[in-house]
Parts: sequence; C-alpha cells; structure tokens
Amino acid sequence: MRRPTADEPLRIAQVMNEVAEELGRAIQAHGPMRSAHEGYAVVLEEVRE
Repeated sequence: MRRPTADEPLRIAQVMNEVAEELGRAIQAHGPMRSAHEGYAVVLEEVRE
C-alpha cells in the first residue's frame, strides 16, 4: 500500500468542492433530485457535456 502525499487531503477537499458546485448547478437547471441515483445521473450528464 502506498503512503498518501502531503497534498492529497487538500486535493480531495478541492474535488469534493467541485462536485458540490456541479450538483448545485444541476439542481438549479433540473430541480431537486428525487434520489441519490437520479442525482448521480444528472451530475454525470452535466460532466459529460
């Protein structure tokens, strides 16, 4: 097993923030999500665009 680098926790936090921002944009465009599965599908569609 490899050891994490010193900046990995910061990078993980940055990625989580980007995901949260994308989810916010998807909710604005498509309304509230009815399930985690629907939310995943909408965010995946937005990322692919």
